[in-house]
Amino acid sequence: MGGTVMSDTTLLYSYTLEHPPWRAEMARETAMNTVSSTITNMPWDTIIYDPNGNCVTGVNAAYTCPADGYYAVSATVVYAGSAANQFGVLYLYNSPIAGGGYAAVAAGPQEWSGASGGMSATLGIAGSPCFAGDQLEVRYDIGGVFAVTVSASLAWVQFAWTGPK
Repeated sequence: MGGTVMSDTTLLYSYTLEHPPWRAEMARETAMNTVSSTITNMPWDTIIYDPNGNCVTGVNAAYTCPADGYYAVSATVVYAGSAANQFGVLYLYNSPIAGGGYAAVAAGPQEWSGASGGMSATLGIAGSPCFAGDQLEVRYDIGGVFAVTVSASLAWVQFAWTGPK
């Protein structure tokens, strides 16, 4: 009888490396103004793609990790306004299920509004380690009250499982 025996877990990871099923995208498509100088959860209001039902929209918008592994997170928010020389940053927060509460995992580059006041903030995380059940949130911190430029191409976040831990 020879051959190699694979465990169910190994087989699942082998398949998901080729065809990762755990990914989602949300956007902000309803007008909103930012909260000034307070780290605030981005209230995504539209699910663009979520085949496994891992996204929650609204003020508690989050992505729940369905499996242990590394997750890539990308986000962009474009702000319109007249407040010159203000900062804007996007953060990735994770709620470890064992630790309770949220912890900042990473931050995007700090952006500054020019004389016209508009700016965009970005976040790009190649692989944040997570356990199944962890919740990922994108939060913003901005130095003034800005209008978020709403559309699926100007205010969005994507989550994707990239591999096992």
